[in-house]
Amino acid sequence: MSSRAPAWRAGAPLACAAAILSCAPQGGERAQGTFGVLWGGQVQSRATLPLELDRSRQRIGFRVDFPRPLTTETLLEWELEMPATRRRPAPTGRITRLGQVKVPPGRLRVEQETPLEADDPPGTWRVRILAGGEVVLERSFEVVAGGSRPAASAR
Repeated sequence: MSSRAPAWRAGAPLACAAAILSCAPQGGERAQGTFGVLWGGQVQSRATLPLELDRSRQRIGFRVDFPRPLTTETLLEWELEMPATRRRPAPTGRITRLGQVKVPPGRLRVEQETPLEADDPPGTWRVRILAGGEVVLERSFEVVAGGSRPAASAR
């Protein structure tokens, strides 16, 4: 019996790897999402965002770039998950703000503002963006107190 493996056995791992790679999405073949501060035509992805409500000072949102123009209408969905508060309690300790928009055919890019609201809490938040049911971005970031907030109203 020979100590060398048959040629077909030696090539099997390479053939399997090639088959797996040919099925995996290649760079640039999937939609790419970016979340952060919308500024001067860019999206500045930041790990920490101040709780700034004045949209003339800071605009928060995301951008999704598609690898080629859309051929069909595509549903774009997003979730912003944040800590619950006494004013907005939740059994899980987290609350989620949802949004969606239908993107018409022919578009290569979508930009969506997701402004902060007066009763949004500081803490660890999570953003999740789906295009056509496929996750294009999912990441956490910190929202810190220190931005402008309206004065409390006496009710």
